[in-house]
Amino acid sequence: MQKPENRRDQNKCKGLYQLPSEVLFWEAKMAIDSDGSTTPSVIRSDGDWGPSTSYHFLDKTGINAEIVPYFVVPTYDNPAEDPARHDFERSGDNFLSDLNLRHGNLGVVIFGNKMTGAIFADEGPPMKIGEASIRVHELIRPSPGPWQGNPSDKRLSNSGVDHGVLYFVFLDLTFDIEQFGSQKQSQMAEAIQKAGRDRFSKLYGRTNTSARHRLSVF
Repeated sequence: MQKPENRRDQNKCKGLYQLPSEVLFWEAKMAIDSDGSTTPSVIRSDGDWGPSTSYHFLDKTGINAEIVPYFVVPTYDNPAEDPARHDFERSGDNFLSDLNLRHGNLGVVIFGNKMTGAIFADEGPPMKIGEASIRVHELIRPSPGPWQGNPSDKRLSNSGVDHGVLYFVFLDLTFDIEQFGSQKQSQMAEAIQKAGRDRFSKLYGRTNTSARHRLSVF
């Protein structure tokens, strides 16, 4: 499946592609998602912060955006599902069911020559795509990444990446967060990074060269 690019699209999304081996791909911007973070200065610096994530542990703890690399996809676009929301565009689309996505799907996010494994852990506003956790920004953006001023101050900037971020989702793989639990999110984050890179390498070859040069879809 391919959706044509809309040049007025603020997501800067250049299409959604179903690739062989059950891989979903898109290229878009990358906004900052701070949901699940617990640092007070992070919470104060992001007016959209939420205490949890759509995918969370059995003890109801959210996945911490400062620790775990995760990406965000749009939620359902149906006002009847949640009358209290006012950001629907009434398309009737459901990104998850339409594209066979599941919470915990493993993937990778690439910007320039940097890549990290990541999981699908949060749902964002309807019809808006291109967002990832603070940790993803730290791993693949040049310093200071998502931070305003000194990164040690833990104050988020208002800017993400405007375009050119590559998202690959392995629809046949989900990452079981309960094998680590909410108290071992640092160890879980390392495992996610490795699992995503390993799967990408298995499908497309070595991970230290540009994805654009390896994938015929471009």
